[in-house]
Amino acid sequence: AETPLLELHGVTGLKLKGFKLEGQKRLDDLVVISGRCAGVTLEDLHCDAFKKTAIRLRQYGAESARPVSLLRVRTTTAGNKDAEASVLLEAGGVRFNQDVRIMDCRFEGPAKAAIVLDGPTDDVLVQRNRFFRRKGKGAEAGGDFESLKEFVTDVTEGSIFPVRNSLILAYQHAIARYDVDGFRIDTLKFVERD
Repeated sequence: AETPLLELHGVTGLKLKGFKLEGQKRLDDLVVISGRCAGVTLEDLHCDAFKKTAIRLRQYGAESARPVSLLRVRTTTAGNKDAEASVLLEAGGVRFNQDVRIMDCRFEGPAKAAIVLDGPTDDVLVQRNRFFRRKGKGAEAGGDFESLKEFVTDVTEGSIFPVRNSLILAYQHAIARYDVDGFRIDTLKFVERD
């Protein structure tokens, strides 16, 4: 594997904003953050076409007042079904994954997982992220569904299904707002049975 596009070790206070990082399906990892990197922020990045992970945090520990933050990061695998994860928090030995914020991000697959926590964690916040399994041209060949993205509706936060609940609220709003009498959902066969 080739060297990541961005490798940070022991850096503090860096803010990287508004870039597209393109791996051309050759790089295992696009961004690697290791050591204590207090206050590092990746914001409005688009990480595309990686082989294993878009962002890998290794044996990381910051300080709660200055966490590592991933804000509005978008990851796309460019159809790589072997991608491990968009974000991998990887602790080793007696180290912890700690003081990390992953907020308002968008993870588009396919990938084995959007976020992987490998090892002990402390003060890791994952909030208001969007998860998709694939980007268009999925299981349906042609027809109305060829360009649709698939929501990952089976994601849970405890006993709550945030994606499903958001869809239900959207339909409730449409019915209430527009006084809808009837309703057709063509993709019901793709919704989990539970």
